[in-house]
Amino acid sequence: MGIKIKMKKILLTSLIIALSSASATAEVRPYIGMSINNFSMVTDEIIGTNLATGISGKVEGDTKDAGVAAGFTAGILMSDNGRINFSHFSGEEKDSEIFTATVTSLSYDYSFNGSGVHRGWFLGAGISSVEIEAAETELFTSGAAKSTGLLLRGGYEYLFDNNFLIETGYNANLTEVDIKLNGKGLASGVEISSPATVSNFYLSVNYAF
Repeated sequence: MGIKIKMKKILLTSLIIALSSASATAEVRPYIGMSINNFSMVTDEIIGTNLATGISGKVEGDTKDAGVAAGFTAGILMSDNGRINFSHFSGEEKDSEIFTATVTSLSYDYSFNGSGVHRGWFLGAGISSVEIEAAETELFTSGAAKSTGLLLRGGYEYLFDNNFLIETGYNANLTEVDIKLNGKGLASGVEISSPATVSNFYLSVNYAF
């Protein structure tokens, strides 16, 4: 009887140690923060269509509009190497001052820990929702379009001992947003379509709990 009780205690102790070790290995730490995003909208062609005749033509060549916007970040450090990251920003480009880009993304990132836990280069992949809004102009009405697709990202992160996580990186949103604008005045009866992609460099400061 005493041997059985002793064995149960040993097994229970072993189980507790095993669960404690697993819990420590699978430690999760949520974090929140703010970001600065230098984003660009790139269009490789502009298509114009006469709505009455259906005749269309296009102008090819990269057009780039850029802007800077503040954003919000949050996520979970899941292990020594992995994490889930959420980010959101919205801002107006400053070249034509017509378009506003809003990007919301969710990704899984893997850190290579070159200088310690969550201290080094990382790569990530996920999904992003990209919305582009166009303000009304003298020739075209306002419009908006949204698309969701693949996100690829990479950068450098550093988790300080005081729980601050600082990172810088690049987000490539591979989804293409096809925004269509209807003409007015001299451009009445014409529809303009300009498929665009949005990417951004960023710097974020986060606090891990």
